[in-house]
Order: sequence, then structure tokens, then C-alpha cells
Amino acid sequence: MHTKKQIWMICIGIGLPVLLIAVLLVTGVGSAPDLPVTPLGYENRIFSKDRVHSIDIYIEDWDDFFQSCPQEVYSDCTVIIDGEQFDRVGIRATGNSSLSQVEELGSCRYSLKLEFDHYDTEQRYHGLDKLNLNNLIYDNTMMKDYLTYQLMTELGVAAPLCSYTKVYVNERSLGFYLAVEAIEESFLQRNYGNDYGNLYKPDADRSDLIKEPTPFTEKEPPQLSEEALEQAGSDGKHPQDVKLQYLGEDPAFYPNIFGNATTPVTQEDKAQLIQSLKQLSTGRKLKNAVDIEAVTRYFAVHAFVCNDDSYTGPTVHNYYLYEKDGILSMLPWDYNLAFGGIPTGSAASVVNRSIYNPVSGGTYTDRPMLSWILSSKKYTWLYQRYLIVLLDLDLEKMVQQTRRMIAPYVLRDPTKFCTYAEFESGVDALLQFLELRAESVQLQLLGKPANVEVGEFNLTAMGGVGSLGQPTKKHP
Repeated sequence: MHTKKQIWMICIGIGLPVLLIAVLLVTGVGSAPDLPVTPLGYENRIFSKDRVHSIDIYIEDWDDFFQSCPQEVYSDCTVIIDGEQFDRVGIRATGNSSLSQVEELGSCRYSLKLEFDHYDTEQRYHGLDKLNLNNLIYDNTMMKDYLTYQLMTELGVAAPLCSYTKVYVNERSLGFYLAVEAIEESFLQRNYGNDYGNLYKPDADRSDLIKEPTPFTEKEPPQLSEEALEQAGSDGKHPQDVKLQYLGEDPAFYPNIFGNATTPVTQEDKAQLIQSLKQLSTGRKLKNAVDIEAVTRYFAVHAFVCNDDSYTGPTVHNYYLYEKDGILSMLPWDYNLAFGGIPTGSAASVVNRSIYNPVSGGTYTDRPMLSWILSSKKYTWLYQRYLIVLLDLDLEKMVQQTRRMIAPYVLRDPTKFCTYAEFESGVDALLQFLELRAESVQLQLLGKPANVEVGEFNLTAMGGVGSLGQPTKKHP
């Protein structure tokens, strides 16, 4: 990856605006501020990044639980985290397409959710209410989520904490997993204090809610009026609302937002969010509707890692929407298909994807939470600043340090979805992608065409949809 000195030399002689970009890079102007956080106690325990952790799960009838995983029903278990025991913890499988994929493979390697407060509402793991165990499917690098969340944090985005862990069930190895902080109450307290706002996970797929609604969501989708159905389109799924488009004053126009509320919301809360979307749609007085700094930082990282399974992709999901006092921000979630993990084009097209239209199969103009950045010189400049901050990070060092830490555990993982050789090739490809993508972004920041030659770079070596092999072992 290019150094600061190299960027400076590229910029020489091109003009004052470009030289100013170089000055920002060299002087550090525009660096991301630290997020104000409220320590709860769990941050430096399970989420310390200096080692691989250990989680032992004891469940009375693993076979019955395994058979029930596709239905995502809860069971009672005991959990021991790095030697510390917690009884009566709720456990279930979790996931969307990845859950069905694991079932089809006949693997036991489901992603899991541990709810410390499921049976005992007072129980926490040092303040943490819920913990996700990510099975690292579609990811031969084993670090797409891990790296992306690190980049988000480095730029000052409120991102979930994560770390690596060995997982055992009844003293048999289930595999090598990524532990991820659930974006729920503890996350909100840690990042925003006790007086936090409202949280939503917009998604047009309501199957998870129908299977097992949370206490804060409706058991059935709201009955839509004829006007709402017309807004929604022929399938009645309201794809526009997950794009965060303003559709009108009726909350029924936004079933995929309000039906996926993670915190309790009132009618007044709904009205407030709708007014924020209305203000957002105008493109004026945006500080009254959007956390400008937070959202710009989010999209700077998001555009760099090329994640199509997201707000900027055709699925338009895998993000959280946070609202407090009418101010909206985006929270990152689920990046196992980042770095071109959904095959929407050639390796060159992914590497050279435009930072000024990072929407797959469309344009940013129908994504209001992004369009305000790219439709304004002032906000595009802010976006460019954070891309420069991102490029100034030592990404190669991050990846190599992680590789050295996790490689022995990946080697011994009995249920992984790739071979160890594929893991090594995947990490090599990730390093190559980061270098090529950085070069492409630099060219675009300089106002030049993004035409980086990728040579024999193999995008699919990192894993993704369509490249999933059989697990090396089906049952622990």
C-alpha cells in the first residue's frame, strides 16, 4: 500500500485541491475523533484482542438442540467464558441465508446467539446482555467482519466489539468462531449512555420476526391500507422503506422499519422517525436529521470494503438505524460478504468500484442516507477526508498480526468451511485486495479514472457466495 510520502509525490504538480488532500494526509488533519463510551466491564474481557478466547457450552441434549437450530428456538445452557461460569443462558441458532446453508450442508456449525438475560432478566456477562458467535461462513480469510469492524472503530464509528474464540459443546470442539457484541441494550448503553435513543434493523425479509418475534416487535406485519400497498409495490414488501425513503406520514408505509424495532417504540417515536426521513429527503438543514460526522465516517469505510449484502446492495439490509432526538445514524453489521463476496462483476470491477457511486446495480440517488453526501461538494469533501484517514491506516499490519494470532486455531478447526490452504490463500488475496483497492481509491481522490490492473488477482479466493465448500467435519 502507498505510504504518505508516495501519495505526496503523486499529488505534486496536479493543483491546489489535490495538494490539500495530500496535506490532510501528511498532517493528520481530519483524523477521526474518539467515540465517547461508557465502560460496562465486558469490553476488555471476552473482547480483548490480544488472544483467542475460549467458550464452553454445556447443553443437556445437544442432538435435540441441533435438530431445532433451523427453527431458531431457545434452549437452556451453561456457558463458561475463559473459565467463568454462567448458568441458565438462552442459546439459539441465528442467521438468514447462512442458517439455511448450514442446514443444507448437514453441518453443525451454526452461528449462535447467547442471551444471558433470556431466562434471568438480571443476568449479564459483566454488563453484556447478548453475544453472537459467528461461524465465519463464506469467509476463507476468517477476518472480513473482524477487519471491517476494526476499520469502523478506527474511524470513530459506533461498531460492535468482536474477538476470536474457540467454542466447545459438551467438551467437544464446535470450531473456531468470531464473538461479536450484539447491537442491543448493552451496545447502546456502552456507546450512548443510559439515555439512549431508538434502534431499528430495517429488513424486507420478515421471516425471522414471524418465527420468533422479540418483545418489542409486532407478531404479525401491520395491515396495510390500499395506499400503503400501492406504495409498497406488487409484493407488498415495501422495498422503499428499507432504503430509508420518505413515503408519507402513515407509519404503515414503513413496516420493515417499525416491524424490526430493537427497542420499544411508541407512536410518537414513529412520528419522529418519519419526520427525520422527510427532512432527509429534502436534502436541506441536514443537521436537524442526520449525525453528519458519524454517517460520513460509516460510508467511507463501507465504500472501501465493497459490501453488496448491505444498504448499498440489492438486498438493502444488514445495517442498523439509530435515532435520538430526531437525529439519524447508521451502525455497521454483517460483513462476511464484504470485499466482493457477492459475485456482481469481475475482480477488476470490484477493485475499481466508484467511491462516488458505491451502490451495486443502481445509483446512490435512491438511497437518501447516502445521496446527501455525494450530492453536495461540502459533504463529499468530508467523505474524502475520511477516506484519506482510512488509507493512512496500516492495513497490512492489521491483517498480518491477525493472521499470526489465528492461524494455529484455524489449522485445528474441525468444522471450518474451507481447508487451511484455502485460508492461507484467502488471506493472501485479502492483502492483495487491500493494496489494489487503496490504489483505486487514491486515483479517484485525485480525480483520475479508476483503472487499476488486477492481473491474476483471484477475488473468489477470499470466499463468498458460490464458493462454499463442504465442512471438514459435520458433527462435534
